[in-house]
Amino acid sequence: MANDKDFILKNAIEVGGSTKVTIGDAPASGSVTVGYDLSVAAYDDVRFDIQSQDTSAQAVRFGDIGTKMYIMGYTNKRVYQYTLTTAYDISTASYASKNLSVNGENTSPLGVDFKTDGTKMYMAGGGQIYQYTYQLLGM
Repeated sequence: MANDKDFILKNAIEVGGSTKVTIGDAPASGSVTVGYDLSVAAYDDVRFDIQSQDTSAQAVRFGDIGTKMYIMGYTNKRVYQYTLTTAYDISTASYASKNLSVNGENTSPLGVDFKTDGTKMYMAGGGQIYQYTYQLLGM
């Protein structure tokens, strides 16, 4: 039996159809903010300058609670760590004076990501993925 009706479940709404979309914790006003939708994204006019560390940022990643930010620098082939006093707010960022060279593995680093517990780092570059185990940068 097909169910093609929208329904509310524990303060969330699921919109039916061939592709289901669930939106949770809608504000009492009735307006809904949907994350991860580029069609409704707008620039906040907030930026953070990393040029004193590297002039070509290739990737940005945040630690698990958003108070650490990591930048893959292409020019110096390093991953840089920054501290944010407000989670995910780059206007509160400052350089933590921690970095890790990836030049020995690849001279074209393009991306960086982390295992959720911060014990492994993954770097992408030149058609390869490199895995690091360390505690230097941490999450």
